[in-house]
Amino acid sequence: MDEELLQLAHDYRQCKLWKKLNENQVFAVDLAGKKTIYLSILGILGEHIALSIYQDSKEVYQLKRVMESSQEPCFSPLHQQELFLDQAYLQVSFLNKEESDPEDVALIQAFRQAQGIRVRGPQTFPSIEVCRPNHLPWKPVAKKDLSVIKSALQASLDLALALEGLTQPERARLIPDLRKGQPIPLMKKGSQGYQIVTMVSQPTQGRTSVIRHQRLNELELARLKKLPKTADLQLDLVLTPEPIQEVSTQAPFFMYSLVGVDAASNYYFLTGLAKEYWNEATGMLNQLMKELVDYGSAPHRICVTDDRTAQLLHPLAAGLRIDCQIDPAACGLVRDFEEDLFQHSLSGDMDKRDLELEEWDLATFAEQLRILEEIGSPNALPRDIRSTILWQLYHALDSNIPIAFKQRIRHFLNQS
Repeated sequence: MDEELLQLAHDYRQCKLWKKLNENQVFAVDLAGKKTIYLSILGILGEHIALSIYQDSKEVYQLKRVMESSQEPCFSPLHQQELFLDQAYLQVSFLNKEESDPEDVALIQAFRQAQGIRVRGPQTFPSIEVCRPNHLPWKPVAKKDLSVIKSALQASLDLALALEGLTQPERARLIPDLRKGQPIPLMKKGSQGYQIVTMVSQPTQGRTSVIRHQRLNELELARLKKLPKTADLQLDLVLTPEPIQEVSTQAPFFMYSLVGVDAASNYYFLTGLAKEYWNEATGMLNQLMKELVDYGSAPHRICVTDDRTAQLLHPLAAGLRIDCQIDPAACGLVRDFEEDLFQHSLSGDMDKRDLELEEWDLATFAEQLRILEEIGSPNALPRDIRSTILWQLYHALDSNIPIAFKQRIRHFLNQS
């Protein structure tokens, strides 16, 4: 952060725009005809003061979906989590000193001392992060984005001045709630700074991911066809509830997985880990087939929660000549399983397991991993310890163990 950015951030914190607007009142800013960005002001309740910057209209469509999710409950907590994580934006947040990066603190304090600025109260240290879909917020921000952030802060300051003296109903008419479907006010820079000059239509579609299928493992499919068709499968494509970090210099990310239940036997499984399901669909299906072959039963019916999962499973359903029914109401067992996974990730036991994992020496861990590899598949583990071992492995992926160990863990998890 340079001095210009620090000054803009300080002025933004002082203007308290979040007391005049809420996060649903989105406005657009034209950057000299080169691009249009969209800004959302956070902090009206005082819990998190921030300026979110969306650099694509499709991301605004996704933001609106998040806003509307409170009115239309998601299928499960994992679906809700994915909805929030599936966003791309820059953010200027204001943190307490103890929450801030020590290097940022030193830089900010040196700037304030040089400028004779005295700041009191909570959440006064600016922090800049980039948020990518299905990743945790991360630093550093690319240099090309810093000028965008400066323009966003300046436009916000100019808007704060324009809103002076207006009543809450007048502010609501000038910058309407995004959820109402009304046009978005657009600011452009003139001789007197940024001003609202027109309105632009709301985006009507978001990002789409085209699933790319390749030929399935024909040998595995042939084995599956020979098995008795006794499984009544409920399946869902979700993000796993815990992030992993393979490289310390890159943001932790959440992986996709197929969560399934055989309603005929209450057999649960989690298989086909993938970072990008749209590019790794065939590998996920091959892992699912291996799971079912090891289980010893082929499906006579597949019920899924949404169209995305149905598209992913289409080649397998076609290969088995069965229908893939989309009926979330009939996938109650999967929903219950996902709720258990989510709650498990939030439980206090996770911290204890993290500590135990960190205390393992590599020799002990290597021996335990060798035993797991001999077992061959997570599904071969006793049910009473299976979830605990799986979570230990997920957290091992997020630790500083050697990459070779992480590759072996990924391979073992994909045998499920």
